[in-house]
Amino acid sequence: MPSDRSEKREVSERILDAATRLFAERGFEATSLQSVADAVGIRKPSLLYHFPSKDELRKAVLDKLLSHWNQVLPKLLMAATSGREQFDAIIKETVAFFTADRDRARLLLREALDRPKEMRALIIGHVQPWADVVSNYIRRGREAGRVRADVDPEAYIVHAINLVVSSIATFDSIGALGTSKDRSADDTHLRRHVDELVRVARASLFRQLEALGIAPRDEHEEDRRDAERAHHHPPKGRNPHARVHHPAVHERRRVGHRRHTRRGSLPWRLRGGFSRQRLVRGAVAGSVALLVARRVARRVSSLDTKGR
Repeated sequence: MPSDRSEKREVSERILDAATRLFAERGFEATSLQSVADAVGIRKPSLLYHFPSKDELRKAVLDKLLSHWNQVLPKLLMAATSGREQFDAIIKETVAFFTADRDRARLLLREALDRPKEMRALIIGHVQPWADVVSNYIRRGREAGRVRADVDPEAYIVHAINLVVSSIATFDSIGALGTSKDRSADDTHLRRHVDELVRVARASLFRQLEALGIAPRDEHEEDRRDAERAHHHPPKGRNPHARVHHPAVHERRRVGHRRHTRRGSLPWRLRGGFSRQRLVRGAVAGSVALLVARRVARRVSSLDTKGR
C-alpha cells in the first residue's frame, strides 16, 4: 500500500498538472481554486491543504516548470562530447520538454505578458544560472572558430528561448499555416516545425561547416605533425635532443610553412614573397645578361685571333 507521504506527493502532482493546464488555457485571474479542485477530483479544502492560497499554487506551478533546467542541463552538458553535440542535446531537450505538454509553453508566454515583473524575478532565479553556462560555451565556441564571430551569446539565448516557447505556444493557431484540414496530421506537422526550429537555431549560431555537422579544419594540425616529425627524425648534424619549437610560436615560420604546403611545391618566399611580374623580369634580365656575356666573349676571342 502506498504511504501517506507518497499519496500526498501524488495528489500534489495532480493538482500542479491541472493548474498548469487551466492557467495556460484561461489565465490565472479567470481560474478559480474550485475549478482546479474539480479537475483533480478533490474538494477545495483538500486543495488548500496542499497549497494554502491561489498565489502559492501559481508559484509552485512556475517553480516546477522553471526548475526543470536545474536538473536536466548539467546532465546534458556532461553527456555531450563536442560543441555541436552539446547544442543539439540542449535544444532537443528544450523542445521535447515543451512539446510533451504544450501548456507549459502557453503558461510561460501568458505569465510573461500578464506579469512581467514577477516573471523576471523567477527567470533570473531559475534560468539565469544555466543561461550563463550556455553563454560561456558559446564564447568558447566562438574563440575556437565553431561559432559565428558576430554572435552575441546573451542576446542569442534570449532569442532562442523566445523562438522555442513562442512557436510551440502558438502552434495551434499560427502553426495552422501550411497544414491540411486533417487534424490527424498535426503530429507530423509539429515534427516538421520542430525540425525547422532546430535547424534555424543551429544555422544562426554555428559556422556553415559546423552547422552541417562537418568539424572545422584545425589550422595548426599540419604544424603539429611537422613538429613531431622533426622531433623524432631530426636532420643530420642537428642534436636530436635539442628543443623543437612549435611552428605556431614563430608566426613568420608558421605562415611560410602553410603557404609552402598548401599552395604548391615552390618555396613560400617565391610564391608569396615576390610577385610573378618580378620573377619574370628577373628571368628576362638574367637571359639578357647571359647573351651579352657570350657576345663579349666571342668578340674578345676574335680580337685575340687577329692579333696573332
